[in-house]
Amino acid sequence: GAQENWSVAGPDGNKQVRIKGNIRTNSAELVREALLSGLGIGLRGTWEVGPDIKSGALKIVLPQYVGSPRSAVHAVYPSRDFMPAKVNAFLDFLGEHFGLDPYWDQGFDLNTAKARTGKSAAKGGTKTPAKRADRAA
Repeated sequence: GAQENWSVAGPDGNKQVRIKGNIRTNSAELVREALLSGLGIGLRGTWEVGPDIKSGALKIVLPQYVGSPRSAVHAVYPSRDFMPAKVNAFLDFLGEHFGLDPYWDQGFDLNTAKARTGKSAAKGGTKTPAKRADRAA
């Protein structure tokens, strides 16, 4: 659903920022189109808007802040018991492809936020190694 608060990490640590606006949506694509149309600011991950930033269509306005370090992407599966080899292979592929240096962050200077927060900025949050869970979440 639409967020009323943004969780960000910055020079003063983790913060919850209450936001207001005229557009409420749970569509990432609509938010991207609104940003490209100049309708305001948004908290988006580099995986979503990286090409738009690289082309100059969008600009980073608060480089000292990154998305919450609690943000993550998870692969969800029913159980590790009797898991097919192809599922294991796919999970290994995801871990290698989206690990410590994901392709969408290449070409960005993400050290500004790291220098100020002590954390690496990636995926709109912190850069953490891709890990395989021992059990389904």
